[in-house]
Amino acid sequence: MEKNVRDGISVTDIASNLNVTTAYLSRIFKKFMKITPKQYKCRLREAKKGMETDERDIEIAYDNGFSSQSHLCTVFKKYMGISVDDYKKLISSEKQSN
Repeated sequence: MEKNVRDGISVTDIASNLNVTTAYLSRIFKKFMKITPKQYKCRLREAKKGMETDERDIEIAYDNGFSSQSHLCTVFKKYMGISVDDYKKLISSEKQSN
């Protein structure tokens, strides 16, 4: 989901791709993740905003409902395809080029 967040991918798009209903996808997602798909997307989006500041990873993790810094890093890498450190370096280099 997060890899395509800028493309405006929706729960409906994901459900359609998986050939399931949105209700089923949401139920299964919530069962395993303990939050809805929309809440999950928002959590990662907010974590990314925190990474654009000088906020520490541990603070970003707890502020956005992750159980630990390690949990944030694991989830971020899994869904974003890039580590937290590499993402921060990317942001830093973009700021310097502007």
